[in-house]
Amino acid sequence: MQQHQMVEAIARLMDAKRHEAERVRHIANQCADRDRDQANEVALVAEAEASGVLAVERAVEHALDGQALHQMASIVSIYEEESNHQQVAWHEAVGMYGEEDHRSINARLAMIQAHAAWQGAAEAQAAPAQRNYEAVEHPQAIANRALAAEEAYRADAQDLKREADMDARKYGKKDPRTLDAQRSAADAERRAASAHEEAETAQALADGGPTPDKKTAAKKGKKAKRGGIC
Repeated sequence: MQQHQMVEAIARLMDAKRHEAERVRHIANQCADRDRDQANEVALVAEAEASGVLAVERAVEHALDGQALHQMASIVSIYEEESNHQQVAWHEAVGMYGEEDHRSINARLAMIQAHAAWQGAAEAQAAPAQRNYEAVEHPQAIANRALAAEEAYRADAQDLKREADMDARKYGKKDPRTLDAQRSAADAERRAASAHEEAETAQALADGGPTPDKKTAAKKGKKAKRGGIC
């Protein structure tokens, strides 16, 4: 696989991770005090995963020709070492202070974040190979997956729109929380549209018909011919 194709596969993963991190962070910001700590932890994990993916993406972007795979492996190894280090640090903190001490709690959070960052980096390392698998996967399977993604994004967008409406009534239309929810809803709509296009293309290939782009070109060709006759 060419280096630019690796970057493209990892960038696609990064886009999904960023969206998920933004989504759960938005939810955490809306949580009541009693639920905020748990929601914040979920958001921190999602953000850490995204940071691991981003580190691999940048390493590949700046790698010399032929060095991309080595750079990815190096980044994943660094994150793995940090994850192991934070795990040891947490065990030591618990042994010295007990689980309820704030130092143990902070060490646990650092361990969780380090592990999530490592997982994100490892997932980014595997993304190009996964993309290759998708390229040879049957179009119907791709279409089915894209349709499921579209439905999920549509549902997500509807939920975010309802949140934005509630925030607008509660805090005002120009409040940052309202605007944040509106941006997240618009982003989910864009992702749904992208998934819809992917599903249409894959379904057309599965059915043996022309892809949407070819259909559009054919229609334009017919219009041009009619125009010439007139």
